[in-house]
Amino acid sequence: MKKKINSKLSDKEHVEIFKGISKIGAKQASNALSILIGKDIGIEVVKVNITSPENIPHTIGDPEMLVSSVFLSVVGDVSGNIILIFPQDDALTLTGFLTDKKDVRILDEMGRSALKETGNIIVGSFLSALSNYLRKNLIESVPDISSDMLGSTIDWLLIKYSQKTNKVVCLNIDLVTSGGSNPVECFLFFLLDENSAFKILNSLKNNKK
Repeated sequence: MKKKINSKLSDKEHVEIFKGISKIGAKQASNALSILIGKDIGIEVVKVNITSPENIPHTIGDPEMLVSSVFLSVVGDVSGNIILIFPQDDALTLTGFLTDKKDVRILDEMGRSALKETGNIIVGSFLSALSNYLRKNLIESVPDISSDMLGSTIDWLLIKYSQKTNKVVCLNIDLVTSGGSNPVECFLFFLLDENSAFKILNSLKNNKK
């Protein structure tokens, strides 16, 4: 039997609260990453959406394009899974900036490590901001990384998690590098199981001021 989400807030109000939380997380991630690499990097959440798992494929783009993805699990007072997806051109641009290499065309082991740590910082900062707002304990796992076609990545994601997932929080994120002409784009998906979606959305209602 499905648990009814007893929140009087509309989806639009939920999104607005997540926007505020995400901005705090983005600022924390920007500061942490800038300190780590010794260069300024800005992180901005440009769009927030709450949707169902089947709508994920329509969020990013061409299913044939190559992407690199960072995966983490979330445990604690709520549970779920987070995937941070970088279009491959953006992943290579960011890797070049992080590792001080020009014209990066292949994501080598150093690049994978740098991208994985970046994903870890972004996700960790978002979870920290969400944890503080909800007053709940959220712990992320050690990150993993893979590169594949977007369609294959999304298919794997839906097969693995769609039966367990009730709601998906989607963040469109821009990373602005010092001296870079265009922002690096990535997409964060927080897949929540039914019980965790119930807890989080009701906590958003109770904590709304």
